[in-house]
Amino acid sequence: MRRLAPLLVLLAALGVYAARESLLVPFVSSGDTGSPPGVSTRTGAYQDADLNLGLSNDFDAMTASVEPYLSEPVRGKIGRNSSLYVELRKAGVSPIDIDAVVRACRGIFDLRRVRSGQTFEVRSSETRGLESFRLTIDSERNLHIRREGESFAAAIDTLSYRITYHVTQGTIDQSVFATLQEQGAETELASELAEIFGWTINFFTDIRRGDAFAILYERRTYETGRTLIGNVLAAMVVSRGVPHRAFRYRAEDGHTGFFDEKGHSLEKSLRRWPIKYTHVTSSFSHRRFHPVSKTWQPHYGVDIGAPHGTPVYATGDGAVSAAAWHSGNGKYVKIRHNSTYTTYYLHLSRFAKGIRGGARVREGQVIGYVGATGAATGAHLDYRIQKNGRWMNPRSIELPTKDPVSNKEMAQFKRVRDAYLLRLNESIGEGIANRTASVDRPVYPHDPQMRAPF
Repeated sequence: MRRLAPLLVLLAALGVYAARESLLVPFVSSGDTGSPPGVSTRTGAYQDADLNLGLSNDFDAMTASVEPYLSEPVRGKIGRNSSLYVELRKAGVSPIDIDAVVRACRGIFDLRRVRSGQTFEVRSSETRGLESFRLTIDSERNLHIRREGESFAAAIDTLSYRITYHVTQGTIDQSVFATLQEQGAETELASELAEIFGWTINFFTDIRRGDAFAILYERRTYETGRTLIGNVLAAMVVSRGVPHRAFRYRAEDGHTGFFDEKGHSLEKSLRRWPIKYTHVTSSFSHRRFHPVSKTWQPHYGVDIGAPHGTPVYATGDGAVSAAAWHSGNGKYVKIRHNSTYTTYYLHLSRFAKGIRGGARVREGQVIGYVGATGAATGAHLDYRIQKNGRWMNPRSIELPTKDPVSNKEMAQFKRVRDAYLLRLNESIGEGIANRTASVDRPVYPHDPQMRAPF
């Protein structure tokens, strides 16, 4: 018997080992089989109805449904003389994630355009690192980057806003800007008026004390609480007793512009000046004493004084015929606008990016920068215009206007015009006062509602 005892113990041990699964099942979750990492567990191992605990055997599927724990958002601002990379590293973002963010933004937003003062927010998790990145592009847009698995997806989000309508009016004492400032109104409305009526009114020389203005415009309040000026819908200016009116209208072809009561465009095919905030240092003349050559010769342009490096804008759409150097002109640009008009921009310090012979340019596009190259004694721009091959005085030439509202769209234009004019009339009442008032959303009025405002 002593010899059989070890054999019986061995057989009992083998029996317990063979029955180990049925003995341990009540104490082991079906999701935890004790398999070492990298070894897949057997599915369907416990299908006995009496032992089915209702738990999944697929551990990967179970853990995939659990969102990673996100840390509190880290907010920052691009500092002066800093960069996005430096600021993100300060916020704890790894170089690998920064590189992934840059690659995700290609074709969406150029991160090289990020400038000091822009704010951002990042959120991370301990397991995956960066989860999301939001950059404030401007008051209306955010760049939002989200992790999607092992990569990132980028999109530009437009902030939602609420539109209200307002009329600001005033009687001018010193200037439109000063009048707006005195009443606490948005002073940027002064530049809006100058832009709208810039082809018909010179706000530096034509405006007198006692002249008046009224502007109907949108005010946009964003979800962040910030409020900005939206579209100007209509405007009136009384200059030396003469009323000028402008109405915003979007044509069926998508072009948006300002038109007078009869649907004539207030915009010209050519701007009057290629530089903002300028003064004339030498006028158009058929006989002028040249300060460099010390001889009498024609001066077929207007010299406009401006600091070195001031941007120079194309005064109309067209094609660049030349962007080159000439001994007298220095660096100059020649633009052919159509079969009638050609403009010249002389003595530039340098050309803008992309400006070369054959390039197409748009009205208001920067084509170069003020300099003193060629026969010049100081920084200025010599601006010239040719009409049908003849030199014209840029200060007095009658500039061509853009197309009026088409006959096909005139009825719709009148509806828009009358809706805007009604809101102006209601606010102005019996006269111009220095104030800003909220008005209802413009709607098409009935004829008896219409009254002349001046």
